[in-house]
Amino acid sequence: MASEILKIGLAGFGRWGQEYAQRLPQLDGVAFEPILGTTSLADLSNFLDPSRLDVVAIVLPNHLHVPATKMALDRGIHVLCEKPLFTDLEELETLRAARKNSRAKFVPMLRYRHSHTWGVVGHALAEGLIGKIECVRITLSRKPFLRGVEDWRYDAKRVKSWVLEEGIHFLDLIFWYVGQKLRPEISAVGVPDHSGLHAHFSVQLSWPGCYAVYSQNTSAFEHLKILEVVGSGGTLRYYWNWRDDRVVDDLQISGKDGQQLELSGWRADYSPDQDLLARQLRLALEEIHGSRSPMDFESTVMAHECGIEIERQLGRNGKYK
Repeated sequence: MASEILKIGLAGFGRWGQEYAQRLPQLDGVAFEPILGTTSLADLSNFLDPSRLDVVAIVLPNHLHVPATKMALDRGIHVLCEKPLFTDLEELETLRAARKNSRAKFVPMLRYRHSHTWGVVGHALAEGLIGKIECVRITLSRKPFLRGVEDWRYDAKRVKSWVLEEGIHFLDLIFWYVGQKLRPEISAVGVPDHSGLHAHFSVQLSWPGCYAVYSQNTSAFEHLKILEVVGSGGTLRYYWNWRDDRVVDDLQISGKDGQQLELSGWRADYSPDQDLLARQLRLALEEIHGSRSPMDFESTVMAHECGIEIERQLGRNGKYK
């Protein structure tokens, strides 16, 4: 790149886009360029001008993630893409082709991997903290999603899936935590609301020798996350609840003999996601500069494919292997 200063634009200015807009100007080596506040593809085409932009952060409604990413990569503009990265298998193939044919970089913004809480747990499990992983259970119970600009998050054609809206973070963590690259057996149950979206559901993922269960309820109160990991050498349990503008949390790790284990470098994320976003943006720019190894794109694909299959099963009550 001709200059060490990266010219970054922002596509999307809803609530989460505004969080990006607050943090991007604070980053070193960044010239924060224009903001696109509409969802028009014609406006997006005019916005993605490689003479003005080196990088674009895509924080648009879900159905625009792949079209916007392809347009940027085709023009040689690096992309920071909010989740979900794609919402169906056709979009996956479009995204793969765009990445292959472009010299620009594509950085998935799956921020839990970079969390001092969830990320440190993942690295410790991979290093054998509690032995071979046998079971992962994650529960999310929270207030209903914010509606988004023009209610896009409650429009099935634009949001595409509530499984992939927040659940993709936890599905991605599950694949990382269990250390599996094989496709699991999937069995999902849930009841759709009037729009066909699923506010609450549960899914079991099964591999030879281990399994995972993820349950999501987005019609509750507060913001509760519970993680339990059982290994051949012990159990890890984490409780996190955002309530009345403060976090209540607890981490316990026990070996097979009942001895309490410590986790070096771990600390809670004491805000819903905003401080974690600032950290992730710094790391993402390191990927763009080449000073940090990129996240393996294909390692994120299976969690997305899993979410798509869960959505299919919730609609058809089928099973898939």
